[in-house]
Amino acid sequence: NTAQIGNSAFAVGHRISANTSYEYKWNDNLKTTLGVFYNGQQGGALSYIYQGRDLLNDDSSDNALFYIPRDASEINLVDNNGVSAADQWAALDAFIEGNDYLDGRRGQYAERSGDRGPWNHMVDLKLLQDFSLNFNEKKHTFQVSLDIFNFLNLVNKNWGEQSFVNSSFGNVGIVEVESNGVDPEFSFNPDFAESFERIDDAGTQSSRWQMQVGLRYIFN
Repeated sequence: NTAQIGNSAFAVGHRISANTSYEYKWNDNLKTTLGVFYNGQQGGALSYIYQGRDLLNDDSSDNALFYIPRDASEINLVDNNGVSAADQWAALDAFIEGNDYLDGRRGQYAERSGDRGPWNHMVDLKLLQDFSLNFNEKKHTFQVSLDIFNFLNLVNKNWGEQSFVNSSFGNVGIVEVESNGVDPEFSFNPDFAESFERIDDAGTQSSRWQMQVGLRYIFN
């Protein structure tokens, strides 16, 4: 029962951010500022596990880590919902081959939080326009702001998509346990790959571009 060193499920991963702005003063009363913000964020930590009934037969939610089979002889798939074991293996093998982490660990168990979700990239644009007046020995400025979140999606509808892996607290159940015991039986949903990654479409990190207009009054 010696616990092994592993990656934390709460590790945020790598992140790259950059911010730049350019200010142009037309005259004493007019000023324009253009700013660009970029954020590149690695996806969350993932653990690939067996899904369903208790695999270890210890009456617990064990979240047992998935053994990545080299070939069909290393996993006991059974016919399920009209899909043959051979067709299930073909789909599972294709999914493993298309995943660099799983494909690189064939013949081994997946590591706890050993993989991460996809990188996401976001570019935001900010435009400020200042109108100033000197009145009563004070400078009064009205500032109009325009924020465009996920600017790349405004340029091209296929850009700026924010993807995440469909998981439960970082756990991804790949195969379903049909029966446990000495020679457990499993099944694999051939449609699993289609739902593995999803598009995030909520909040300011949405895959759709959003615009915000503001007005600010500045006085000295």
